Amino acid sequence: MRPSGPEVSDVFRALQPKLSELCLSPDKSRIFRSIISCRTASAGAHRELHCDSCGYTEQAYNSCWNRHCPKCRGGDVFGWVRDRLNDLLPVPYFHVVFTLPSELRELVYANKRLLYDAFFAASSETLLTVARNNLLLSLGFFGVLHTWNQELQYHPHIHYLVPGGGLHTDTVAVRPESRSVSSPSACLGSRLLRQVHRAAKGSLPLGAALPAATVSERPWGL
Repeated sequence: MRPSGPEVSDVFRALQPKLSELCLSPDKSRIFRSIISCRTASAGAHRELHCDSCGYTEQAYNSCWNRHCPKCRGGDVFGWVRDRLNDLLPVPYFHVVFTLPSELRELVYANKRLLYDAFFAASSETLLTVARNNLLLSLGFFGVLHTWNQELQYHPHIHYLVPGGGLHTDTVAVRPESRSVSSPSACLGSRLLRQVHRAAKGSLPLGAALPAATVSERPWGL
């Protein structure tokens, strides 16, 4: 049965005559059309529901199954988020981003498999070092590599989700008091440069230009 109130598809349907003015990308246009057609005759039907008592008949139309659709995969997304919230530790969390400097992008683009690993190793080692030296903690975290920015330009960077606490020993969890923590950028530059040279030694093609030592001294995007 159709909900009594307006739905996202109703809003999209009202905007449909102005779709060309919205300047949507092909992917967004496909999502737009999927949500509009979801569970309508244009999506096709798979069953007719009939009540023998009152004679009411209702057609069951197909779903679009687009993950952005609130009537289809949207519920799965909300359920996944709810389950992940139950997994959180009772500490604040921090979003830390390491951005590869522009001087290294051409080299990394030509040697993705090798140097993405070096980027991960250098950035994660930096987080562990800062936590160990400043907070006397062993950290647990995870990171996701993004290779493009919002303008679809090549812009490698790693997003880390870092808890505001860790293990002081193998069994004792600690949530440290607020204190000054040095910026990871202070040690990331030289660390990444060492990782790049270590990974590149004997592995990069002939003629590949290694970054100058000055790359490690420049400000890093964090």
